[in-house]
Amino acid sequence: MIKLNIAATRSTPAIRLDSETGQIGIAGESYPENAAAFYQPVLRDIETWLETATPGRLDVCFELLYYNSSSSKAIMNLMDLLEAAAGKGCSITVHWRFHEENDIIRESGEEFQEDYETLHIELEAFTTD
Repeated sequence: MIKLNIAATRSTPAIRLDSETGQIGIAGESYPENAAAFYQPVLRDIETWLETATPGRLDVCFELLYYNSSSSKAIMNLMDLLEAAAGKGCSITVHWRFHEENDIIRESGEEFQEDYETLHIELEAFTTD
């Protein structure tokens, strides 16, 4: 069983992973000084889990307010891992949540929908009061 619970900082998102429930969550802003170093252990744990267990169902929730280009590479690497797992029969739903006024994050989600054929990616707008 793999569980991660990384608290958000000013420049890194909160990351939650629970292999028992089949849930991954990434929320907040992502512009770490070294995105590769920040995301590498997370991606390694997810890759190990997907290769050894291949869960039947997986829910992934992104709720990013902002991310820089180096974080974008890490997100694409995660999407690639998820696409491979979906290709092996895992039912994966990606919830791409974005603030209704954040066109950049919405458009990123739309691009992921176009790029990844096997993943079910749902775009979900939210508001803040």
